[in-house]
This record gives sequence, structure tokens and C-alpha cells, in this order.
Amino acid sequence: MEVPVSKSIVDRWQPRFGGQLLAPSHNDYNAARQIWNGMIDRLPALIARCTSTADVTSAIRLAQSEHLPISVRGGGHGVAGNAICDDGLVIDLTPMKEIFVNPGTREIVAGAGVRWREFDQAGEAHHLATTGGQVSHTGIRPHSRRRSRVSHGQARSRLR
Repeated sequence: MEVPVSKSIVDRWQPRFGGQLLAPSHNDYNAARQIWNGMIDRLPALIARCTSTADVTSAIRLAQSEHLPISVRGGGHGVAGNAICDDGLVIDLTPMKEIFVNPGTREIVAGAGVRWREFDQAGEAHHLATTGGQVSHTGIRPHSRRRSRVSHGQARSRLR
């Protein structure tokens, strides 16, 4: 079932986003729906490229209001392709690249769109070892909702 996306939906919801809403007619739509597994070729009704948690909240409200199924894209590396849905709303977290390093507390807090290479480089710049993924081009999610502390060679995580 294909869900028609009218220009009025994008026009009505775009002012509520700091990021972008991409409909199939948008120039960046095809690139934004591509994921690591090239065999996945799904066509979402809309892609919400979120830049903040407020954008994520607005995207969920949009999906509820317009009765669209939701999928969430973090690093876009999931082999099954669950990050992209057909005829629904993709909540794309890849623009959420903020990384905050506190060398004093030895903590790194990272946005949901950060990849392991970016996370490791941020820690390395402050002489902090990081634990996690071994493949640098994958997203750090679900660890993105955690705060890690590296102390005396031990890593501890706690939910935020």
C-alpha cells in the first residue's frame, strides 16, 4: 500500500523541524533512504532527518497524526534493513552528530547519529580509551543512550 504524501503535509510539518522532511520528490530523498545493505530498496512516504530530540518528538507526532508506520535509522547498518520502512516515516537520526567530552570526569556523551570512528576519535583527542564497536563505520546505537566512563582501564555505562 502506497501512502500518498502531499506537499501540504510537508509544508504543515516542516516548520516544526530543525532538520528536514524529505518527500520522494526531494532531491536528497534517494540518498537518504540508502543503507549499508544494498539489497534493501524500500520507499518510505517521508524521511525526517532529525537534528535534535525535539525533532524526534515532532516526527513521532507527525507519524501519529498522519497514521504512518515508523522506522528509526541510526547508523543505517542493520543487515535486515529495519531502519527503512515502506510507505511510512523514517526517523533518521544520522544528522545527530553531537559529541561532548568531559576529560575531567572521563565521560563521553554522543548523539544517536554518531559512528564508532567519530566516537573513538573524540575520546582519543582527550586520551580516553573507548569500548564498543569494532567496525568504525557503524552507528553507536543502542549505546547512544548511554554515558560511558573510562577509569583505570575499566568501562562503566549507565542509562541517561
